[in-house]
Amino acid sequence: MITRRGLIVGCGASFALPGICRCQTYYGCTLTASEIATETNNKKTMEFSYVDGQAPVATSGDKDFDYALAQTLNYLSNLFDVLPGFTYLDDAKGKNAYASPANYMGRSDGTVLFGLRFLQEFLNQPAYPAAYIAAVCAHEFGHIAQYKYGIDDRLGGQPTVKRIELHADYLAGYFAGRRKLDNANFPAAVIAQAQFSVGDHAVDHPGHHGTPDERGNAVKAGFLASYHRRLMFKDALEAGVDYVKTL
Repeated sequence: MITRRGLIVGCGASFALPGICRCQTYYGCTLTASEIATETNNKKTMEFSYVDGQAPVATSGDKDFDYALAQTLNYLSNLFDVLPGFTYLDDAKGKNAYASPANYMGRSDGTVLFGLRFLQEFLNQPAYPAAYIAAVCAHEFGHIAQYKYGIDDRLGGQPTVKRIELHADYLAGYFAGRRKLDNANFPAAVIAQAQFSVGDHAVDHPGHHGTPDERGNAVKAGFLASYHRRLMFKDALEAGVDYVKTL
């Protein structure tokens, strides 16, 4: 079992579809700068430093957790070649996590926001809480990579956000495969299970993220891209685009 000290990164996938992210124009897990301001009331967010993988600026209330999260966010940042801001969010209006292309905290690659209540919900789980948190953050960092490399524009224009969301799941699977290569004991299957568990069947809703099978399979495909095919990240980005375009 993974301990909090052994945390790997997490953030993301809509846990109450449709519409965990209450965006006005985009039904995926993203916010504009103005929506961030509305969501946070311009306060109660805490910037989190993970560049050196050491000391966070802010705390979740668990020192060991914060140290582990700083290390693993740094790992994910290097893997995806992105450097977004990361902040905890007082998610009193609803447990949630978000990604945004907005330069909210002085980082050109956007911002990831993780609700403290959402976080605590995972930490209270009896099994593999760290891996579930990893699934969330890897998914959201996947969105950050989409913004940086223009993948969101290429996959947009569809009746639903499914392709964009499944591509982020694919990248979460890529992350899981790389972690498995680094550590044979890493529970990569939990990442797929996490995304499977948040699939939905609202196939006609603009916020449809993919069915449970589609979400779990997207993670598996991304995992195979890194763990078996040993693709470099830029190649995996394109492989993920090709994959979701078949769905």
